[in-house]
Amino acid sequence: MPNVMRRFCTGLLGLTLHLSAWADTQPPDLSGTWKLELNGTNQVEIPVLGSNKVRSRQVMLVHIRGNDPIIQRHRVCSLKVDSDRSVIHTIIPDPWVAALPRKEYPIEIKQREDGTWSYRADLLPLRIGYDPNVTGDELPQDIDSPGVIDWDGDGKPAATVYLEMNLFGDVEVYLVQAANTILEGTMTDDRHIDGQMLLAELRQRTIGASNRLFISNPDVKPYPPESTFKLSRVSDGSSCEDLLSSD
Repeated sequence: MPNVMRRFCTGLLGLTLHLSAWADTQPPDLSGTWKLELNGTNQVEIPVLGSNKVRSRQVMLVHIRGNDPIIQRHRVCSLKVDSDRSVIHTIIPDPWVAALPRKEYPIEIKQREDGTWSYRADLLPLRIGYDPNVTGDELPQDIDSPGVIDWDGDGKPAATVYLEMNLFGDVEVYLVQAANTILEGTMTDDRHIDGQMLLAELRQRTIGASNRLFISNPDVKPYPPESTFKLSRVSDGSSCEDLLSSD
């Protein structure tokens, strides 16, 4: 091959490799509609009943837009809770799910040294059952404390959770809670992001119950090894009903 042709081919190959490497460093386009599944586990010490792992599963409808910054918006479609102890069945009623606010926040997408793309989202502070502007963000002590609100609109103080138990029958528990969830994960392909669900903040207090035995405050600690999330791209125009029908 003549030297001129050899130099031309070598230069063309170098340019191709350079452009390919440049393309690989461009942030992936996440714009569109996604299904976010949060699977959280807490270790709970419950008075009378002892230690228990409580697992929650949330399904969220997510929309992502923009480039700099990238903005994520979510709406909670469902929230279910179960535990290791078969004697306890926790029910999160529809008014609780409906009261969860829709949120919008920036997300971070960065390329690691190995070429993979990291994902990070701070889902922002969540305050349930009380007005932090009244309490200075301290949790109320009881149902008569200033700042307690009917958060879920069911006519009862704070936020209502139902416990079904063989020993005690059905019990209503009135909770206040402060939490902040952070998601850190990796894009496994252009349609999926998997990772860890972290609780930067978790404070909770039982301020009342239909059975006085349950007006107590269990020790609740996040259990990171079993707290994960999965973000999956879905068809634009999808609704909560669509996500739950395929769940």
